[in-house]
Amino acid sequence: MIRYKLVLDSDAEEFGGHKRLNHDTDFFTANDPWDNRRCSLMVYIPCRTAFVLAKVD
Repeated sequence: MIRYKLVLDSDAEEFGGHKRLNHDTDFFTANDPWDNRRCSLMVYIPCRTAFVLAKVD
């Protein structure tokens, strides 16, 4: 499993958003294939929101 952290999101207060995403959340890949790829990742994404995840070493 690979761990990712949320580093930027358009729902943040500084961009006029509603602060619905928690930047302390860790996201992990799963060994479940999806769309012809080896691993998958499930995330919560509020509507009209974009975010960037960064791989944690």
